[in-house]
Amino acid sequence: RLILADALSFTEKHLKPDSIIDIATLSGACVVTFGEHVAAYLTDDEGLSKLLEEASKKTGEKIWRMPFFPEYEESLKSEIADLSNIPSEKNAGTIAGATFLKNFIKKTKWA
Repeated sequence: RLILADALSFTEKHLKPDSIIDIATLSGACVVTFGEHVAAYLTDDEGLSKLLEEASKKTGEKIWRMPFFPEYEESLKSEIADLSNIPSEKNAGTIAGATFLKNFIKKTKWA
């Protein structure tokens, strides 16, 4: 997660893309939830979500949008660091991982 966070931050700052879509294995939680047939994604940008859903339909690749909620941010608070990359709760690994990464994207649309 730390290397991906650096890559996201670098990409936004130096390459200035309109949007960033990263595909990464942040935890095994998606496989437990969806098996091998569906990919989860997280974004807080409705336009980017719509584009991903359209691409999913055109290609036949199944995707499912997972939520961002403030409660997940609470689980990343740390007493010794600005932010923990491992949540205090051991649940919702996919959402917690994406919530951590979201902190490294300031303006760019991201999924």
